[in-house]
Amino acid sequence: MTGELCRFGYTPREAGFLMLAGLQSGYFLRSQFHTHIERECGALGQRFIDRALRLGHIRALPGFGNQRLYHVCARELYRQIGEPENRNRRLHAPETVRQRLMTLDYVLARSGEHYLSTAETRRETISRLVLRNSVDVDARLFDELLADRQPISLDATGGIRLGFVDDGVHGFSKWERFLRHRRPLLRAGGAATVAYASCSATRFRNAETVFRKMVGEHAGNGGVDRERIKGHFTDRRLFDERRFESFDKTRLDRLRDDQRTFAGEVFEDLYRRWRHDGDAALAGFVVTTARFETLLLASAYTWLAPIRFQERRVHRGPDSGTDQEGS
Repeated sequence: MTGELCRFGYTPREAGFLMLAGLQSGYFLRSQFHTHIERECGALGQRFIDRALRLGHIRALPGFGNQRLYHVCARELYRQIGEPENRNRRLHAPETVRQRLMTLDYVLARSGEHYLSTAETRRETISRLVLRNSVDVDARLFDELLADRQPISLDATGGIRLGFVDDGVHGFSKWERFLRHRRPLLRAGGAATVAYASCSATRFRNAETVFRKMVGEHAGNGGVDRERIKGHFTDRRLFDERRFESFDKTRLDRLRDDQRTFAGEVFEDLYRRWRHDGDAALAGFVVTTARFETLLLASAYTWLAPIRFQERRVHRGPDSGTDQEGS
């Protein structure tokens, strides 16, 4: 695809960045181009921007003070990279733009991976994973994975990495929904990683807690320690039946620790089945082998944050360009 863009006079690095920004974000800053080429050279960045502006492939978006924001907007360019109807061509509200700039930062930080940037590549890869691992994925989840703006990539070993770029403004409900909808994939066989990215490291601990509750706790070898969970269920049943004479301080402390470890609806459902079926319920229990990791992003782009946008609307009136088509 980059070869097609080079016909317009772009260098391979410029074409690669334009394709990346167009498919992953739709918006970019000159500093992000510098990150891509691993050079802090204003002349190189400005030359690229001037060419893209002259060709009509991008446009500068005014109204953000000293910030120079660019939108990859031309239908012809998206046609050249195989996505003529890509919605990134449209203008979006500032909060959406902020999220997409953060997403581009995520992608640039993991530039060595193969990103599933188009609906076609996502469909092929997800279909292959579903078939290989015999995963029961309903059509709604499949459609969401195809339409989702969160990054999906394959690492050097072919393992899938599902990225989640947290806007840092709200709580963790979006993160919970993200994990709940992808649980069938994450609890299948094969290597998988969930990467939680945020500009605030203070959110990492809570994000990991949510991950373990929504997807399932894993031991060092990638699976649940079934002896430990069997012991925990035994203790919990005794406690639920108010047989407190069975507990000394050590056993009670262990019950409390295990309640934190095996929290969430995954284990609540398993506990109910264990109460009914006994240890046989554990034998058929499939847990996640997915790994959880974090990525600290450099910027939150607060000049695009919702409260700043509301302040601008009060003084300047509504942004009439929101959700309009690009050229």
